[in-house]
Amino acid sequence: MSRPELSVVIVAEPEGFVERTIHALRVQTAANRIEAIVVAAQTPGANLSSDPGAGLAAGRLLRVATCVSSVAAAAMGVRAAAAPVVALLEDHAFPEPNWAESLLHAHTAGWDVVGSAISNGNPEDGTVSWAVLLIGYGDWVAPVTAREVDDLPQHNVSYKRALLTSRDGGLEELLARESRLHDDLRSSGCRFFLTDAEVRHVNPSRLGPALRLRFHAGRLYGARRAERGRWTPARRFCYVAGSPLIPAVRLVRLRRRCLRTREWQALWPRILPASLACFLADALGQAAGYAVGSGDSPARLARLETRRARAVSLRERVVLGDVR
Repeated sequence: MSRPELSVVIVAEPEGFVERTIHALRVQTAANRIEAIVVAAQTPGANLSSDPGAGLAAGRLLRVATCVSSVAAAAMGVRAAAAPVVALLEDHAFPEPNWAESLLHAHTAGWDVVGSAISNGNPEDGTVSWAVLLIGYGDWVAPVTAREVDDLPQHNVSYKRALLTSRDGGLEELLARESRLHDDLRSSGCRFFLTDAEVRHVNPSRLGPALRLRFHAGRLYGARRAERGRWTPARRFCYVAGSPLIPAVRLVRLRRRCLRTREWQALWPRILPASLACFLADALGQAAGYAVGSGDSPARLARLETRRARAVSLRERVVLGDVR
């Protein structure tokens, strides 16, 4: 097999869909240029039925203790990567066959950080999963036009490996706050590119987990915004008082986004109730973050992000877990 040009790091959770993610790598047009690095806890649920490198240029399975966080596991995978380009891929994200080739082409052209369009990977065309996708990924949702961008999603992004390992001392902290990593890379002159290749992302399809996800994401956002700006108590109070306006403002923005694309116009009336509920949860979270800080939201948000199987319906869980 040829030497890998792209190392794909996947942190496999016990209840994730890592087998489907690896299958998506094996059918890539550039499969013989890919190294798959799967980092999994030493639990029965995280066992793989086959070699991660089968059908690829290379593959490794790194075992970690159950107490190791997903961020520390991702950092371990980055350090073990052999290719000059590293992609961090969630175990509930399934790239389309041209994904790896598009990333490598962009990196060869000189781009430092390269992302992809995000599409709905849920088997059922549910209103909750669509609402969560459009709220969380916004202008990165497929279809997109390949172009230079100011920023990329905080998950499922590829980097020049040297950009990450040169910050080795604080790699875990940067991966835990990927938005800060992007800020740091931008400030150092790195350029970001969005390809039109798609990654099918599995979103919460049950309303309860979706609302918890939006609450803790909102709380973390509010807390970090106030901390970075060193807000005074008076300014925090003003933003808490204004938080009831957030759902209305964001609904208007979401409606405009949906009306831009013919495929999404029919979605708007369907996703309106779930979107409103998610925006209300987000506004409550932001208010809490402005008022009292992030609390335990980072840990809760990490669990909601990684344990995706618990956030989807039983029917979807069965379909996604069946890889043939």
